[in-house]
Amino acid sequence: MKILAVDTSTEVAGIALLDGRQVRFSHRFLHRMDLSQRLLPSLQWLLQDAGVALSEIDALGAGLGPGSFTGVRIGVTTMKTLAQVNALPIAGISTLAVMAAGCAPCAGALICPCIDARRQEVYAGIYRATGPEPEELMAPAALPAAVLATRLVGYGEPVLLCGTGVARYQNVLRQALGDRFCYAPGHDFPDPEILAHLALARLERGERDDPLALVPIYARLSEAERNLAAKEGAGAS
Repeated sequence: MKILAVDTSTEVAGIALLDGRQVRFSHRFLHRMDLSQRLLPSLQWLLQDAGVALSEIDALGAGLGPGSFTGVRIGVTTMKTLAQVNALPIAGISTLAVMAAGCAPCAGALICPCIDARRQEVYAGIYRATGPEPEELMAPAALPAAVLATRLVGYGEPVLLCGTGVARYQNVLRQALGDRFCYAPGHDFPDPEILAHLALARLERGERDDPLALVPIYARLSEAERNLAAKEGAGAS
């Protein structure tokens, strides 16, 4: 089975092609405000370079976020469109689950990937390493770093953290966790190869998402939605 996987939730977009369990290609690139112009050409170039036609792809894996609202929306919409137009099965995976799976050191480890969400918050999840697919203990959420630190302290064990949110709020997290704070700086962004493997695992279990119903994981309202809610609240008062 050939699986094309894409995650664009962070400032480093990732694309990978899995053929069976062998990675045919894996590519990551830094993007700014040009993701909508770069994503499809990058997909086409990588497939062409690998000598694989889009018609040979059997399934898709999509990183669902949370992360950049624009990045998540572009990536998920692109993969949903490819799934619908080409009648391909698609499996969506949380970006935080991908990050957790990528830095799991050993079975039983507590892992917390967190992405800088700005506004003094992080997008975070808490996972237990249970093999190739981590067990989710806390669903993806947007919350202040201090609140996340308090939740992690409650587990009473060492925590392996990764992601841009750790670098941004390392002092807060380290102060709360003390010697239970462990940082994996080489895993700050989701690995598209891991995404492809997690998507394959879901598909092999017969799990697939309806591309029409598949939605990104935003974890909080967008700025436009917050502004609209504030205006509506002011108008009602």
